[in-house]
Amino acid sequence: MVCIFFSPDEVAVIDEIQLIGDLQRGWSWTRALLGLAAKEIHVCGEETAIDLVEQLALSTGDELEVGRTKVTGRGGLDTFPQQEWREKIFSFFV
Repeated sequence: MVCIFFSPDEVAVIDEIQLIGDLQRGWSWTRALLGLAAKEIHVCGEETAIDLVEQLALSTGDELEVGRTKVTGRGGLDTFPQQEWREKIFSFFV
């Protein structure tokens, strides 16, 4: 993971956010999420991280929007009606 904390950007992306809950490596995802100088941060990963990231956003007063997409085994997004996409991974904006 490469993060530049002092360079303000419009948008930053953090992938594999579920690793924020890892006892050995979670600190680096927490540091990235809380330390990035971006107006908007897009975060992708497993739904297991939603509660923790919601708590972090609440504690910092940041706005959080959660959206879900379904990823196929082919590595692409299926085009289903919106209700049917809300399955395997999530992406949210802080």
